[in-house]
Amino acid sequence: MKTLTVIAGFVALAAAPAMAQSPQVAQGKKLFQQKCAVCHVAPDAATQAARVGPSLKGVIGRKAGTSPTFPRYSAAMKKHGAVWTEANLDKYLENPRAVVKGTTMAFVGLKQPAERAAVIAYLKSAK
Repeated sequence: MKTLTVIAGFVALAAAPAMAQSPQVAQGKKLFQQKCAVCHVAPDAATQAARVGPSLKGVIGRKAGTSPTFPRYSAAMKKHGAVWTEANLDKYLENPRAVVKGTTMAFVGLKQPAERAAVIAYLKSAK
C-alpha cells in the first residue's frame, strides 16, 4: 500500500507542470470570462457551440470569418479574410471596429497591451 502511495505521489508531481497555467494565461482566462464570455464560449470549454459570436477555440491560425460552426459572420468580417495571427489579434482586440470596418461585434476593445497579450496567451493555450 505504501508503494502505491509513493507511485501516486510521483505521478501527481510529474503531471503538475502540465496542469499549471502561466500567470499570463490565468490572467487572460479571467479577462476572457469578464469581457468576452458574454458572446463567446471559452475556448477550453467542453462544448464549443457558438453563442452570439463564434467559438474562439483554434482562432490563432484560422482565416477570419471562417469558423464552420458559426454561420452569422458579418459581410465585413468575411471580406476581411486575414489569418488571425497573434499580431493581427492584438490590433483587432485593441479596436475591432477600426480593423474590420462594418463588423457587427459590439466590443469597444482592450486598450491595455498587457490585457490583450494575456487574452491572446489564453486563446493560444486552448488548442
